[in-house]
Amino acid sequence: MLDRAAIRLRNTRALFAEFVRSTVAVHAAGDVKGLDRLFAEHLGIAPSYWSQLKSGERQIGEKLARQFESLAGKPDGWLDELHDTVRAAAPPPPEPSLPVNADERFAVGLFLTAYRLNPQAVKQRLLAALDAELLKARPVPRR
Repeated sequence: MLDRAAIRLRNTRALFAEFVRSTVAVHAAGDVKGLDRLFAEHLGIAPSYWSQLKSGERQIGEKLARQFESLAGKPDGWLDELHDTVRAAAPPPPEPSLPVNADERFAVGLFLTAYRLNPQAVKQRLLAALDAELLKARPVPRR
């Protein structure tokens, strides 16, 4: 059985999943950035505090639970109860074409910096590099 802190965290994560779905529905997927920051602002807390709550470093107390419920349009006590919908709630997976981690964001940033300096040359080099990688991946035909 989950304790109250675990139930509140689980339900707050479900609120975050709802927030992500509604935010992505309103904005183009590429325009949505800083969802954690936006969610923290929506709940009236600092982004760093949301990060600490999300990671389990801090617990959601009584006053904060009621604040979250009020701002999320949930009835009093909602955060303290298990909900069937919460079990299935999860943020949508990222678009395959968008960077999914810090390394990929770094690589995309490097590419954009170079591309903006000299688009034609960078496109040619990237296509050549991609072609070379694809050649490596192809099995060598036997004769």
